[in-house]
Amino acid sequence: MRQALENPIVKFFVGLAFAIIILVFIVLFGPQSQGIGQGSAIWVAKIGDRTVDNTELQAAFERYRTRTNNRARLGDAEFADVQRQQALSIAANELLAQRAEAAGLHVTPDELSCFIVNWHPGYTIEGERICARFPADYETRFQNFDYGFFTTEGAFDVEYYDETVRNRFSVSTADYEGHKERELLARYYVAALQASVVVPNQLVESIYARRNTTVDLEYIPLDPTVVAAIEPSTTEVEAWAATNAGAIQTAYDADIERFTVPREVQVRRIYIRKPAEGSPDYAAAEERYQDALRRVTEGGEEFDAVARELSEIEREAEEGGDMGLQTADTISSDIWTATEGAEIGAVVGVEQDFAWNVIKLEAETPAGTRSLTDVRDELATELLTTELVGEARGELEERGARILELAAATDSLEAAAAQEAEAATISRNAALLAEGVLQEEIDARAAIRPLAHRATGPFAMERPSPFAAMIQAGAGVEFPPEPADEVPGIGVSRELVSTVFALTADAPLHNALIEVGETKYLVRLSARVEAPSEVPAEAFATIAGEIQGRVAGPIVGDENSLAALWMNLPGPMPEFVSAIVEEGIESGEIKLRAGFFTVDAENTDPVDEI
Repeated sequence: MRQALENPIVKFFVGLAFAIIILVFIVLFGPQSQGIGQGSAIWVAKIGDRTVDNTELQAAFERYRTRTNNRARLGDAEFADVQRQQALSIAANELLAQRAEAAGLHVTPDELSCFIVNWHPGYTIEGERICARFPADYETRFQNFDYGFFTTEGAFDVEYYDETVRNRFSVSTADYEGHKERELLARYYVAALQASVVVPNQLVESIYARRNTTVDLEYIPLDPTVVAAIEPSTTEVEAWAATNAGAIQTAYDADIERFTVPREVQVRRIYIRKPAEGSPDYAAAEERYQDALRRVTEGGEEFDAVARELSEIEREAEEGGDMGLQTADTISSDIWTATEGAEIGAVVGVEQDFAWNVIKLEAETPAGTRSLTDVRDELATELLTTELVGEARGELEERGARILELAAATDSLEAAAAQEAEAATISRNAALLAEGVLQEEIDARAAIRPLAHRATGPFAMERPSPFAAMIQAGAGVEFPPEPADEVPGIGVSRELVSTVFALTADAPLHNALIEVGETKYLVRLSARVEAPSEVPAEAFATIAGEIQGRVAGPIVGDENSLAALWMNLPGPMPEFVSAIVEEGIESGEIKLRAGFFTVDAENTDPVDEI
């Protein structure tokens, strides 16, 4: 072979062949071609006069992969679908940008530069700070979601920016900035739509008052399960059951499904992980599985000892492979199926996509229904407890009514509750004395305790969501205030909220029991702080912006869907944007390259080819 290659004639023809191959490669795959190669750009979408080529689409895809930290190789169908969604996202941005231009909006070079650096007020060009003239809220209102790609040690780095755009996004900085200019125009247009929602001053003032007028309440819950632990003794349960057999039978029949128990099995297993097919470890792992199966069947070794040695799930290995009691809902279907019809002590092998299992059935409890005899005491306890709670609730409501009478002439519910408890103790002791109970025995009894008294602490009708603090500013997520229907410590009740915010220092007591859930409450105003009569300018702007966002949301989309649109992330677009895109496709304003985004016959929309 070596001598043949050294022959001059052979060397000539080999060289000629290589020359022909190189020439063909240049013709077919060079810059002038539409083949796949470095620097070869082909159009993939057209929006009017604007052309989107595959390099811009690839840049969007690289930003998506970097942003989501997803470097897994996508299947052909999934990749084509993602690219199609991103092409439509770019088209949507362009259509919005065109509408912005038609409305007279534009982006200056300074604005584009400041957008790239996320409006940082300290950014300078030739010593001049150019971003300071833009409002501080631009950093969150028009956040450059790519900004983090261009920072080192928390600061914007021009060289790192150029390098990232060229190497990571595979486009020139001029092309990238052209894309960002269209994005900013589109965002200006959406912001203008949002700002077109006029918010009445009275509405802002009303919301501000609800958020800044606070009340502090004292209250007494009339809850027998809290005031006293009602736990009937075994003797009381037996005595009650003896005279209420009919009630127990009725309760059993009405709730028979509750006493139906599923089949349960106790299983031990030896778990051997299965490497990928073709892996050099595959054969060794399969041999460990076969060895384990032989040792506990033909070899007669103790299953738990082999499991401790070979099973690859540590917590199970420590227990000799014991998986505990399992039902069809708590164990994999293939293992469950292997236990069906098996005898106690049977050992079987179960192969899964990801593992081999050696299974031993230790014990089994068949499905069935617990008998009335088995559950008689359980039901009797529940029914008697319900009866005692009902009696206690009646007694508590009587005490509550007495406290309300006393509260009208006292400064607090706490004082009224103390007076009521003292009067109740005196009344009880008098009744005992009338029944002939000795005075010494009466004196030895504990006094009746006042009902528990609690306070809400100051709260407003509307409060910030507790989840808001978990979200970083500028993340594109905004939680609305909590609804005005909750009282701290008591629960959700729009009626109660309306009631307590109507209380005043001159009339602090709500003169009736109010029910929330299954508990009744006594409530009284301890303190009230009115909101300032004039809304501060910053608060006014914040509330007006919130209302604009909520009203405009159904029109232009929520912050999450808009952020995904600006980042060219695959997924559903806001409804009004989606409608614009669909209209563009139908009218021919948007053209997608035929075949470029084809996944299959069911996932390919009709497109025009040029």
